[in-house]
Amino acid sequence: QAEAVPINNFFDVGAANDKILRILPLRTALLIFTEAGVYRLTGNSQSSFQVTLLDNTVKLLAPDSAVVLENNVYGLFDQGVCKVSDSVVVLSRPIEGQLLTLRGALGDTIKQSFGIGYESDRKYMLFMSTTLANETPNLTYVYNVVTETWTTYDLNKKFGIVNPVDDRIYTCAEDN
Repeated sequence: QAEAVPINNFFDVGAANDKILRILPLRTALLIFTEAGVYRLTGNSQSSFQVTLLDNTVKLLAPDSAVVLENNVYGLFDQGVCKVSDSVVVLSRPIEGQLLTLRGALGDTIKQSFGIGYESDRKYMLFMSTTLANETPNLTYVYNVVTETWTTYDLNKKFGIVNPVDDRIYTCAEDN
C-alpha cells in the first residue's frame, strides 16, 4: 500500500550494495545496522530527518543479538559485545578470549546467536552455540548493566522474548 510508506519518506543509508541487517528504535533516533557500519536517523519532522554515519569501524555479527535495553542497543559485533547509542562502547573485554575462541570455532554460524534485553532485571543476555555441532545455542553470556559484570548460564534455547505484560522471559528450545 503506497500510502503506508510515502515515496518521500525514503532515505539512502550507506552504499547501494550494503545490506541493512537490523533497525532498532531509541527514544530520539533509529539506529540502522548495515554490513558497512552503524547509522543514525534523527529528526522531529519530515523536513528535519537526516541519516548520519555513527561508526563504520564496527560491524554487527549476529543481527538477532541486537536488542534495545535502557535506551541503548546491545549486541554481538566484530569487536565483541558492544553498547551503542551516541557512540559504540565495547563491554566484553573480560570475556574477550572466550568470545574470540567461539567466533573462530563457529565461523559464519555465529549469526544464529540471539539476544534478550531484560529491562527490569537490568540484563543483556547473549545466547550462543559453543560448537558447530550445536544447532541450538547452549551457552548464555549475561551482562548486568548496573554492576557491569558478566556471568554465564547453561541454557539450550533457540528463541526468547520478554513478555511486557508479565515481565517474564519466555524461551523455546525448538522451532515449534
